[in-house]
Amino acid sequence: IALWIEKTAYRRAHTLIGLSKGICRKISLRSGKHVVFIPNAVDEEFFELKRSNHKVKKSEHDVEVIYVGSCGYNNAIEILFKVAEKVSSDDTINTKVRFVIVGDGPALTKLKQDVPANLELKGKLSKRRTIQILINSDIGIFSQRKINKGDLKKDSLGNKFFDFIGASLPIVSGAVKDGEMAQEILSSSC
Repeated sequence: IALWIEKTAYRRAHTLIGLSKGICRKISLRSGKHVVFIPNAVDEEFFELKRSNHKVKKSEHDVEVIYVGSCGYNNAIEILFKVAEKVSSDDTINTKVRFVIVGDGPALTKLKQDVPANLELKGKLSKRRTIQILINSDIGIFSQRKINKGDLKKDSLGNKFFDFIGASLPIVSGAVKDGEMAQEILSSSC
């Protein structure tokens, strides 16, 4: 039924728009129509305003790694829990690392029962509050589950990607290696 809805929407649409080149290619192949590319972007002034108005609060942690967004099955959020646990139990790591998750979703239900001490769950926050936390973080992180061939997610650029760029964060990603996200990160030296 989902495929029928997709094809019907494409057929009835006056104009098709995609936010990444890969998505445009996929939609064009599926629909047989031209797809207009309108790239997603970052409001740099918004981030700069937040940077200048927000005092940096130093914590007892040397490095703060942040994940922002949905916590669903495809986001493979359990990987972040495993990394936090590994970092906290590894005596060879001399840096105090704190992991922060801003967001919520069904994947957190089971994981909330066993949260490592160096991982903080902030829940869903306003965009304004999220930006304040982002600009005080050191690294942006996200992962994706392996995507089936033909899945549109492979060529999507999630909002968190643009938020990380706006906050000038280096990005650690488990993005699909031949997907548009991985290509953008590598070509932009993020």
